[in-house]
Amino acid sequence: MIKTNMKRIALILALIVSILVTFTACGEKQKEIKLASDVKQEVKDEEKNANKLVKIKDLDLGNMMYVPICWKDDENIVVTEGSGKNKNVVDFKSVHIDDINVYNINIKTSKVDKINTIKDALCGEVGEKDMYGSFLYIKDKKLWMYNAIENTQKSIYDLSDIMAKQKESLKITEDKELLKRIHCGFVFGSDKYVYVMAYISGSDCSMRVIDIKTGAVIKGFANSGYFPHLDNVRGNYSWVYNKNKDSFYISSIYYDVIYECKLGEQNGLKKIKTVGGQIFDISEDGNEIYLNSIYKKGNRSIVKYDIQKDKVTVIANENMNSGGKNHFSLFEDVNVNNSKHSIGYSIQNAICESDNKTISKIQTTSFIGDFDGKEIKNARMLPVEQLDNKNNGNSIMFNKKGDGFIYTVHYFDYNSKDDVTTLYKTKSYIYQIK
Repeated sequence: MIKTNMKRIALILALIVSILVTFTACGEKQKEIKLASDVKQEVKDEEKNANKLVKIKDLDLGNMMYVPICWKDDENIVVTEGSGKNKNVVDFKSVHIDDINVYNINIKTSKVDKINTIKDALCGEVGEKDMYGSFLYIKDKKLWMYNAIENTQKSIYDLSDIMAKQKESLKITEDKELLKRIHCGFVFGSDKYVYVMAYISGSDCSMRVIDIKTGAVIKGFANSGYFPHLDNVRGNYSWVYNKNKDSFYISSIYYDVIYECKLGEQNGLKKIKTVGGQIFDISEDGNEIYLNSIYKKGNRSIVKYDIQKDKVTVIANENMNSGGKNHFSLFEDVNVNNSKHSIGYSIQNAICESDNKTISKIQTTSFIGDFDGKEIKNARMLPVEQLDNKNNGNSIMFNKKGDGFIYTVHYFDYNSKDDVTTLYKTKSYIYQIK
């Protein structure tokens, strides 16, 4: 989990940074993928039948550095913002305990109303799909879930036992240092499961799955060596539940593998080498997992993994270095709305200095397309304003009906030396899909 109410922002901004640091892949010039003329004509024909995107509002909230949580209804959205003097700073090496301010924003009038303040907390993942409208946070050594639509909150798991084991094993006394090594999130494919992964030692990863409806806890363990970045804030893990096999699948944006496990006292991990990456959805029948997969053969890809057949189908694909020497790009913030068969995604592009490690520029472009689970059609690029020569990272959040979305642009500066991002401005745009 990362800084106060910044988990979503941090994920958006951290991908390029983290991957460059880990792989330093900027220097290799590879063959660019091009569209054949017949494919271009096919795209042109598809656009005639595409749903129309209509921008209905520019949402500029001044100096607020906010994160959209959900649509409350057709006229209101809920956002969060920190309250500390350094609320616009994202430090990828540490976590920061701060107040979480929760606001209701009327998108027609731009009126902002504070509806709650959560004191001294560490905000975490924002829910999607069956967990839409909720977000996680840690406070007083407990994991909490906040329902932003109903404005309710409840404690769902006591982390004291895990943190006590960490203190004993790691000889660390400061809670913030322990929290860097605890990762929590929602499990895709479920309307009740939340996971906890904690780095206990070099050979011990503690895993928990909490049933938020009954309070039941499934415990498990693994060798922490399976999970790079488990001991720092850059974990970016994703879990999905397969109801057919009663199994969990775990991966990360960093991985080219995925792990299958059934938690319990004798749980074991099965490594699947066919696929890896950031999980963002699972099919209704539970047989297919969708991932943002970036390392296979040097390509960035949106893929579908068939669990039963152990087969990967590429949905969208392009070379990671297609921009040329010292350019690096990847998919991020992939978001599917099944109600209207729509998909939102962004392509983040970075320019590296000659040392292949220092980033001089990060620019992100976002798209909305039609998605039937097999292919993306009618992908349309969303406009982005260039603001004072700043970097930008984008996100898209659909409403539940799928006939509208919030398109948010975060402008920022990045200090490669200190690994710190300073947010400069946040702007959002409200769109209808017709």
